[in-house]
Amino acid sequence: MLRRAAWISVVPGGTFLPTSTTAPDVFRSDVYRTCRIPPGVALFFPVLNTEFDNLQCSLVPADNSAADLIRAANYPMDRVIPGSMAVVVDGVGIRGLRDARTDYRSTSPWFSYRLPANNVGHLEQFCGVDFPEGTSPPDVQGHPGAIADGIYLMLAPLPRGTHTLHVQGRFVVKQSPHLPPLIFPVDFTQNINYTITVG
Repeated sequence: MLRRAAWISVVPGGTFLPTSTTAPDVFRSDVYRTCRIPPGVALFFPVLNTEFDNLQCSLVPADNSAADLIRAANYPMDRVIPGSMAVVVDGVGIRGLRDARTDYRSTSPWFSYRLPANNVGHLEQFCGVDFPEGTSPPDVQGHPGAIADGIYLMLAPLPRGTHTLHVQGRFVVKQSPHLPPLIFPVDFTQNINYTITVG
């Protein structure tokens, strides 16, 4: 007899922008959240991830090729610091998160998205004003406009009660004359902490 599939919830990872900067190229995303989910819900989330597209404030397509965007997405993920990643559920660590070659790493297929009103465009680091509602990244050489790379996990549904989830990881991109387009030197640490109530 086939069992009905559990619902899947995508748990936000960190923050869209770092929560702190300790030097011009050293960033952290420190997050502490609580949430309640119904029983029977699997959790899908990134440990570390990147996404690139050609959406710009002017809404004029940039000239980054498909190969440029793929390389930009892959480059930081190839530079995950060995031993920096951990996912701990109720005090128990998930195995297999040793380095960038983990089995949990995946490059996405090409995809697109549509922005809602009150979107990321209003951030000063972008445009200072929202992109129009419904804006999508421009297609790239016949592909939908966005590509991602990352290390992702899916947890089986947790039992009823209160649970803790800790996710951490770090990648370092050093200054180099060979940096791909869209990539700059960065030392980024993710530190995500959830208290999850099931039921």
